[in-house]
Amino acid sequence: MLSTFQREALTRARGFIASPDHWTTGYFATDANGHNVPANDRRAVRFCIRGAISLALQQMGAWSWKPNGWTEGQVSRAFEKAAGLKVRTIATWNNCNDHATVLLKLDGVLARAA
Repeated sequence: MLSTFQREALTRARGFIASPDHWTTGYFATDANGHNVPANDRRAVRFCIRGAISLALQQMGAWSWKPNGWTEGQVSRAFEKAAGLKVRTIATWNNCNDHATVLLKLDGVLARAA
């Protein structure tokens, strides 16, 4: 079960990768030329699911590496658990799937959390 906060972060993340033109594999985020950039870089136009979660949390003012903070890892693990994924990381899972599969799984998690 996702918390309201986790649902909000995942909903925002979904918005960043809603179009195949804004989704990527291999990096958390890339610029228009396909070069690796930080997710919060103004040049970032494509995101993997983990990069999208990172950006969502940063925009929500909640991105943190602090032990008790809402980190991208905590939200990512909540998604993994809710989606029933048995993977090392969701970034790896993202890289092994296509855009439609990623959105289908994310939409399923968000629908069950509503």
